[in-house]
Amino acid sequence: MKLFFKTLLLCLVCLQAVCFQVDGKEVNVHYELGSAGLNIRIAFLNGKSINAIFGTDRQLTRYWISGVPTELMFLSRTEQILLRKHLVKLAPAKNDSEESVVKLIEFSADVIPSKEIIHPYQTTTRFSLAQAWTSICSSYGQDKIATYTVGSQVFNVMALVGDTKRCTGRCGTGCWQLGQKNANQYTQECLNHDICKDITGQNLGVCEDEFWAAAPGYLHAPNCF
Repeated sequence: MKLFFKTLLLCLVCLQAVCFQVDGKEVNVHYELGSAGLNIRIAFLNGKSINAIFGTDRQLTRYWISGVPTELMFLSRTEQILLRKHLVKLAPAKNDSEESVVKLIEFSADVIPSKEIIHPYQTTTRFSLAQAWTSICSSYGQDKIATYTVGSQVFNVMALVGDTKRCTGRCGTGCWQLGQKNANQYTQECLNHDICKDITGQNLGVCEDEFWAAAPGYLHAPNCF
């Protein structure tokens, strides 16, 4: 009964929100468009929230976890599965704001590595959305140099873009993800992160800079084919 009233209350206080429920676990998605951009909050019943801000140019400018101690600032597989189940149920986005909400849910469910601490992200560089990624569509099936850093060391590695086993350079996990709208995005930034992850074995960690540099491509880059 308490769960019912808490669920009802969450849905009633959403003025501009999407409320959905599965297996008795409620996730509340609230978004608000203001003069500074789009603010999105995805709240779980356990008090944990995913927060993000998209600027007026639709660029992801901030992403952070709140409502829990630092050591719990990660997404569990259960939480990601809960989000993932709804990717195929959400209606087509009616506007740019709803498109960003859907992409953020998709990004959080399928790209953010589970059970890895997520340090608050805030972009330090302002650029237009068109400059937020570098397309490598023309290099599909060809070798291209990937660059990543570990500390002060810079590494350049030759890699095959779009190899059939791992789809290296594709924005996303592996070659396919459930519910991913743009499944064939290939960018230099995603290539850099793929190679950093392959060589170091870390999705975030020493590859955290490459991970967040690749995020705009996943969120907004067009399909190559």
